[in-house]
Amino acid sequence: MLVADAVDFTTFEHQKQVNMRTIASAVSFLAAAICIAQITLVKDWGSDFTVDINTAYPRNLCVHEGVLYFVSETPEHGQELWRSDGTEVGTVMLKDIRPGPEGSIPTGPQFTSANGLLFFRADDGVSGTELWRTDGTEDGTFLVKDIASGTQTSNLAGLVEMNGRLVFRAFNGITWQVWVSDGTSDGTYPRSSAGLYMGGTPVNVGGALVFAATENYPDGTDTEPYYMTDDAIGLIKDINPGTGTSTSAGFMPLGDGRAMFAANDGVHGSEPWVTDGTLDGTSLLEDIAPGFGGSSP
Repeated sequence: MLVADAVDFTTFEHQKQVNMRTIASAVSFLAAAICIAQITLVKDWGSDFTVDINTAYPRNLCVHEGVLYFVSETPEHGQELWRSDGTEVGTVMLKDIRPGPEGSIPTGPQFTSANGLLFFRADDGVSGTELWRTDGTEDGTFLVKDIASGTQTSNLAGLVEMNGRLVFRAFNGITWQVWVSDGTSDGTYPRSSAGLYMGGTPVNVGGALVFAATENYPDGTDTEPYYMTDDAIGLIKDINPGTGTSTSAGFMPLGDGRAMFAANDGVHGSEPWVTDGTLDGTSLLEDIAPGFGGSSP
């Protein structure tokens, strides 16, 4: 009886394991089937033989207010901004910003949401590449401000949201500055002194923006960490004092009110630094490779 019971128990355990594997396989198959069932074609550009599918493919995709925005190209309109609600009928060109086959070439990945609007760069053929906005409608899609007048381009970049407003760098035809915008022409203006060039895209630490910048660009080469709040903008710390430059770059938020970045203080070489946007809260994190050479993080 003991041997028989042992055999029965072993058989039972084996069958249980088989059943569990079968159930697991069935669940995996069902999950895969559900995922496959949820993937559907929204729009087939290839069905229109006048369209070059090598250039029509959606690019620079971003989501704003639950709607997908992207850039696509057609022979008639060139590269323009499109929107999609996930249905074929709801996948349409938002606006023909630059009529004709050249297109306005809306630029990503600088699509940025702020104040309930989606901001981007585009060229209407008259004002050069400048700041545009959309609320998702054709009438609500228009040029915010011709920062570099005429066909000049303001080369705006580094778009980021701060407390409901857009922050970016731009060239007004004479000098570089840090700008802000609420989506209106009057609400779009420079926040920094002339010549301040903001490098890269700022990151938010505790409600303030931190970024690398240099003054008197292009003559100025002393790149140091700067901060910006609703009320002020300025140098955080002169990490490499005098005529030297810390070449601060690569700001990355840590999620605790600080950001990490690479900088060279002229003594330790290029090493990781941290900042909370204040002078006292900005310091060398670790001298990874001791000596002047640095670890080049």
